[in-house]
Amino acid sequence: MNRVKSVVGVLTLALLFSGILAGQDKKTDGKKATDKKTAKSKGRMPAYYGKLNLKDDQKEKILAIKAEYAPKIAELSRQLKELRKKQSDAFEKVLTSAQKKQLHDTLAAKKKGKKASSSKDKKASSSTEKKKKSRKKKKDSKGSKSEDKKDTDSSDK
Repeated sequence: MNRVKSVVGVLTLALLFSGILAGQDKKTDGKKATDKKTAKSKGRMPAYYGKLNLKDDQKEKILAIKAEYAPKIAELSRQLKELRKKQSDAFEKVLTSAQKKQLHDTLAAKKKGKKASSSKDKKASSSTEKKKKSRKKKKDSKGSKSEDKKDTDSSDK
């Protein structure tokens, strides 16, 4: 029985290592392997740009521009966060100690509630979005029907 277990263990390890080795990149064409790595290391394309059928040189330029602006945006984001913190501190200086305590309790409850209902919020927001889209479609179809009616009325005259 122990022998069977050891054979199964060895076979399992062999399968694991063969899977790892098979998954490694073959460096037959060094240029392709490094291009993919550098493209991934630069980041992702901006939203909706993936659907534009961009050429490789366009992708490279866009990613280079993104890389150029990333540190500037990060710095501005840090400054904005800092300013918001200062603003919040200034707000709190106006409050009484009882009001500060009430504010902190409210914020703590909100954080706790957010964590518990985050999955519910996602479901609710997606269903809300679906409802909004449905309403918009209905509104658009009503609008096009009334325009058709206007067109037929004007052509009758």
